[in-house]
Amino acid sequence: MDARSSREPHGISGMELIYCFLDIEIDGPTPGDNSMLSLGFAAFDEDEREVGVSEESNLETLEGACGAENVMRWWGERNPPHTTSRFGIPKPTE
Repeated sequence: MDARSSREPHGISGMELIYCFLDIEIDGPTPGDNSMLSLGFAAFDEDEREVGVSEESNLETLEGACGAENVMRWWGERNPPHTTSRFGIPKPTE
């Protein structure tokens, strides 16, 4: 058995694996009390080549929501990523 056939899912031959990644950035653990800050998606094949188009979007914080103290402290230690997620922000919709 070669290396490629050993990676085939459940013995299905001729199928290419696609690895999908979803990334969210949040300012706390509780939806509604806290907000999702950004959302991103990317897909890659077995050779680590990007498949399709990656997407990312920065999001407006929810009205009345505030960041959890421990999460905001964590973001404060990583200021550049948090700062860059606050540009190009669409309004949230229901």
